[in-house]
Amino acid sequence: MFKLEDNMALSYLVEKIWCAVEVKPCFPLTDVAHFFSVRNDDGAELLLIESLSDLEKEDQPIIQRYLNFKTFCFEIIGLYQVEEDFGVRHFEVKTKQGDRNFQTKLDDWPKKMPNGSFLITDLNGDEYFISSLEFGSKLLASYVE
Repeated sequence: MFKLEDNMALSYLVEKIWCAVEVKPCFPLTDVAHFFSVRNDDGAELLLIESLSDLEKEDQPIIQRYLNFKTFCFEIIGLYQVEEDFGVRHFEVKTKQGDRNFQTKLDDWPKKMPNGSFLITDLNGDEYFISSLEFGSKLLASYVE
């Protein structure tokens, strides 16, 4: 049995005690509905979920909401501006969720993914995904190989 707090902290009932846990996808990561490891604060696996459909009906939406929160990623559809200043790179972008500003370290370059898209992780750990741009392609070209 699982419960999800308002702050998105997940707990799992083990022998009548609620334990703080994380749910991590297992290999293959491309299969978003199968194989999840439920781990406690020490990283010990408490449960392996083979399929989300194997969970109790009341647990399925809890785990799905938690996974949606943990795997959220902004999709950049345009680059307004990229500037370097005092050891950080400032990005002003248009995402599908609206305009955003964020910063990365100067030595943190956009990562090219196997499918040709790019992933950028900001100083706060938020992730930004680029598959195609409506504008700003020339700005991106300066920061990728």
